[in-house]
Amino acid sequence: MSNSKSKIPFWTFDRKNALNQVKSSFSGLSSQESSYRLDKFGPPNTLKNDKKTQSDFLLFINQFKNPITLILLFAASLSFFLQDTTNSIIILLIILFSTILGFWQENPQGML
Repeated sequence: MSNSKSKIPFWTFDRKNALNQVKSSFSGLSSQESSYRLDKFGPPNTLKNDKKTQSDFLLFINQFKNPITLILLFAASLSFFLQDTTNSIIILLIILFSTILGFWQENPQGML
């Protein structure tokens, strides 16, 4: 902070020198310095969650927008129309497993 135009890259500092640069210590900021920085720089940075939450159904349907999933759907339908139902079923099971896994990972409330 005191020498913000320093030509020395910050990652080369040892711990003691780095703490001196930001006016801190191994035990952290003092209460007085912490209050001063809050007054000067404002409250801690936070992220706002303005994004509307999707319904579970829409989240599940959005899993099919993946290009690989679309290619596999095309391959499954092509296999079905060429009367290769075994491969079609296997591909559809892979798509279903992938979709359920993606839904489970992206669902903030957990699975169903």
